[in-house]
Amino acid sequence: MRKALTFRVFDLRVLPATALLLMAQAGLVAQVTETPQRPVAAPSPAPRVQADPQKPTGNAVPVKKVPDYPDRRTITLGINYWATNIGDGPDMRGGSKSTDYATIYGMGKPKMSPGAEIIIPLARTNSLHVEYFRTQGTGNQTLTRDSDLFLNQFYKGDYLASKYRIQSGKMYLDDLLWPHKFPVSRFRVKSLIELQYFTIVSSILAPLSTRKDAGGNPVSINGQGTRTFFMPTFGLAAEYALAPHVLFRLEGSGFGLRHKAALWDGAANISWRRKSLELVAGGKLYHFKTTPANTEYLSSTLNGAFVGLRFHIF
Repeated sequence: MRKALTFRVFDLRVLPATALLLMAQAGLVAQVTETPQRPVAAPSPAPRVQADPQKPTGNAVPVKKVPDYPDRRTITLGINYWATNIGDGPDMRGGSKSTDYATIYGMGKPKMSPGAEIIIPLARTNSLHVEYFRTQGTGNQTLTRDSDLFLNQFYKGDYLASKYRIQSGKMYLDDLLWPHKFPVSRFRVKSLIELQYFTIVSSILAPLSTRKDAGGNPVSINGQGTRTFFMPTFGLAAEYALAPHVLFRLEGSGFGLRHKAALWDGAANISWRRKSLELVAGGKLYHFKTTPANTEYLSSTLNGAFVGLRFHIF
């Protein structure tokens, strides 16, 4: 009986303490649960710096502007004017088939020579060029000895009036030879592989001759001849870009065989380009000799300054 009472008293003491402990734990948990956590501020990103496209970054090598020569990639049309009025004109000499003296010197000073050209790009390193010029001249002289000219007999003391017309055409491949790399250096050498056409029509007249035929009629003494040939020629051209649009060029080409026709020409010029227009100025030489395997052959060297204008159409 006593034991049971003691147990009950123990129960009455323990229960309130247990309840208080449970309530305290519940309150602590609630406090912890309800307390909001402060958000941690994220670090602000560093400001982005935009690179200047005009300035190299890091170890980048600045890109240099490459001159637009020779890779211009345009079809070009050109006209020029050549001052060939230097010298005394072509000389005529007796050839291997001549049976008499057939020589006169200086058939007449040439006049100004107009010309034209076309340039067509074919690949990155070469282009096709087509050039043409025409010149003519007149002259007069008195023969110093009897001469057989163009199968007509002229005598010492005859007053001669001579004239001639020269036409020349050239088609050639202008190809980069050295250095064969890109970007192209300021100095380069180019090969020229050409086919040239040449013709000269000349005539000699003795307008004051008093000779007459068997019937007593005045005889006009007039000799005329034409010499024409095609010839391959080969050469080199050196170029130096003085500035992105200023180019100096020196070129020469030719071909000939002993006792055969011969042809060579050369030029030095400076060109300045502005957008689609280009101005060219310099000097030229042009030498020809028709084949001596004829009754007469003609030879001369034309030279003088020239100016030209080129149009880069597209």
